[in-house]
Amino acid sequence: MPSAEFIPDVKSVITSVEKQKKDADRYNVFINNEFAFGIYSDSLVKFGLRKGDILDETLIEKIKSYDEINFGKKVSIKYLAYKPRSTSSVIKKLRTFQLSQNSIDEVINWLKSLNYLNDEVFVKQLIESKIQGKPIGKRLLKYKISETGIEKSLIDENVENLYTEDVEFVNAKKLLKKYIPKIKKGDDFEKKKKCFQYLISRGFNLTLANTVLKEFFEK
Repeated sequence: MPSAEFIPDVKSVITSVEKQKKDADRYNVFINNEFAFGIYSDSLVKFGLRKGDILDETLIEKIKSYDEINFGKKVSIKYLAYKPRSTSSVIKKLRTFQLSQNSIDEVINWLKSLNYLNDEVFVKQLIESKIQGKPIGKRLLKYKISETGIEKSLIDENVENLYTEDVEFVNAKKLLKKYIPKIKKGDDFEKKKKCFQYLISRGFNLTLANTVLKEFFEK
């Protein structure tokens, strides 16, 4: 996490640079015998910082800004390593570390330039995984994807293209085929009512739900 603010003197001299005990890739920089800020090893190398260097306020801010962006990149890569994420999810993660908006923008642009972040690819992968899982209707599918912060227009376009009515119909039938045997009580009317409510709760629309029910109760 970025270091607490250090207010430099007119003559700010690096009196020591010490490796942190809990993170071998981080160093503590002391100015005038006081802790000034933490910094990554590659940031340290980039600015060539060493004992005896004199830093002015402008350079210190430049170093801290660079290292904050560096920190954001490392956090993001680790966060994305677990599973694909939306741009919105990564931004929320970075904000938990109180990074500046400029640093967040720099990190997001860097991730996109390397194709580590691509909302269109992400939403397509998410749709495919949801379709392959426990059957749900388009309405619930769109809602679940919207929770990741993806733009509505991107969700609508890809759901309509990838989750066709035929596929949704087949999934609804699969769902009912497993659900109906679990209904132990009631006549056909009551069973049909429960099935209808179940399909609606799983995000299928009224028209599709009624069409599927005919397959099971009006043969």
